[in-house]
Amino acid sequence: MLAKDTPVIILCGGEGSRIADVSGGAIPKPLIRIGDKPILWHIMKIYEAHGFSNFILALGHLGWEIKDYFLNERLMDCDFRMDINGSERNIEVLGAPSRVGAKHRGVGRAIASQALHHIR
Repeated sequence: MLAKDTPVIILCGGEGSRIADVSGGAIPKPLIRIGDKPILWHIMKIYEAHGFSNFILALGHLGWEIKDYFLNERLMDCDFRMDINGSERNIEVLGAPSRVGAKHRGVGRAIASQALHHIR
């Protein structure tokens, strides 16, 4: 039995010549999407489900795009605070682009929350 802190090594190289019709040669194979997440993300989730959370990604062709995905993926799904002309603003992200119903419910909750906040 392997210790749970054993690193999982995933080979992410190759130019993807056999799958170029799907990727267009513009994205690395590990970032080809299944649903709304890349193949690599799904592979890592399978290992996480078995208790492994330490990964080594052996990057190859377009490896910088894989780095970019993992460095910026969380930034795309989180709320943030921003300074606009010296005035600080909270920006809330309400659901993924394809989840319109969830986004509308989130807007309703945010408005209700703000209304209650202003009443207090």
